[in-house]
Amino acid sequence: MPKLTKIVGIVSSLCGFIYLLAYTREIGIPFPLELSVLPMLLLIVGVAAVAGVSLLVGGILIPAIIADDPLDVTKTYFLAQDTTNNIPQTRASRYFLCTWVPMMSALFALLFQLEIFGKGVWANFASLALLIFSALWIFATPKYVSAFQEKRWQYVITILIQTIFSAWAYCLAILVGILAFPNLESLPAWQGALPILVIFSLVHFLVTVPHSKGKPGRILLPPAFKHEAASSATAVFLMAGFAVVLTVFNYPLNARVGGTVLRAFGVGGGVPAILCLKNKPTPAVTQRMNFVEECSEPLQILFDGGDRLYVGKTQKNNAGASEKSKNYSEPIYFRQDEVRQKIYLEKRTKD
Repeated sequence: MPKLTKIVGIVSSLCGFIYLLAYTREIGIPFPLELSVLPMLLLIVGVAAVAGVSLLVGGILIPAIIADDPLDVTKTYFLAQDTTNNIPQTRASRYFLCTWVPMMSALFALLFQLEIFGKGVWANFASLALLIFSALWIFATPKYVSAFQEKRWQYVITILIQTIFSAWAYCLAILVGILAFPNLESLPAWQGALPILVIFSLVHFLVTVPHSKGKPGRILLPPAFKHEAASSATAVFLMAGFAVVLTVFNYPLNARVGGTVLRAFGVGGGVPAILCLKNKPTPAVTQRMNFVEECSEPLQILFDGGDRLYVGKTQKNNAGASEKSKNYSEPIYFRQDEVRQKIYLEKRTKD
């Protein structure tokens, strides 16, 4: 255990170094080198980022584990071992009719409820209609599928739980997109939501065909169903690991992850705040940050660590501006002993 703890600490610190280096490079500030805070900062950023990415990806894919059917309600039917011809097509159609249709209906109901396609009574009506359709589809399936007639309620509960988890996981997928790519907020919501919905659907179709009892730990993957692969739980673990590696080595994604972690702890990443100094700032600082006496206008804390506090101001998007200048003005820093008070705001103030 001590050896494992050391390995986790070293790996987390290395990941934290990459996240923090990418973030400081992205916003244009020096990498913090204060030895009194750097080791713990790297460890915290690394552990939080790796754990956060793993949990989010695992949460997005959790319906795959549910569909692997630990209660053995739908597994036998989805394996289509009762047929001899066209087994791959049978498995795909059974998964599509029993799982995919109600799940996608519920997810589109969620999109209408979130006003992705517009506002008004018609959006609420469409959302309600899709939810009713999804529920009726789930409740009616055992009536027409003999394999579920004797365990009707077990089937209904299983698919309802999977559908609910799918809606929750899809919301996590959108959250991940917003956290990793903040500029998506400027796009119409459907431009970000529908691609995520398509990818979400394909990923689940890839990993949710349940594995056979005769071949524990394995499932048959579509479309050919001739190649064996790891079970859903293993697939989720591998995809979470792949996501962590991607966030570590892909720039500027690693910078966004680093900024998200700092923002979550309230020590950077664009935390909105008003800064009050002990003394009136110089005219040059006042002109750039619009200080009124000793207190600033709403600004963003880019990095708050060690003996320096880096801040910037949100800028309006300008055509032809660089990616960095679209987000913040050139950062400036104050010594921590110059700051009298930090007033944190609930949300980012736009110019």
